[in-house]
Amino acid sequence: RPGGDIVHPGANVSDRVADWKSNYRIPDAVVYLSTNPAKDSDTHWVGGPDLAVEVVSPGEDPRLKLDFYAKIGTREVLIVDRDPWALELYQLQGANLSLAGTSDAATSAVLTSAALPLTFQLRPNT
Repeated sequence: RPGGDIVHPGANVSDRVADWKSNYRIPDAVVYLSTNPAKDSDTHWVGGPDLAVEVVSPGEDPRLKLDFYAKIGTREVLIVDRDPWALELYQLQGANLSLAGTSDAATSAVLTSAALPLTFQLRPNT
């Protein structure tokens, strides 16, 4: 993008340059703003994105990755759950990613990103 912001549909993110394959995750999408201190090492990013998106897959709980994402400085994690449909937005508060809000078909709550000029909302099919 012209301002230097980067969006990837999936990327390797780690806490180390060398031997990164011993500790990494692959979110479904990431956003790195131009002001983010993380480094692109071609094969992976060293440091957390401004936003990581995790889509829940069968047998996987992305909430178990929150400590890792917090450790590498990920500012926000959006979890998209498909059964039942729901969105959860976690924001970095100190050393932890804390739940900022949930949006589902019953509440249709609007979740406001603190890192990006975006809002997220799950709306019922009408």
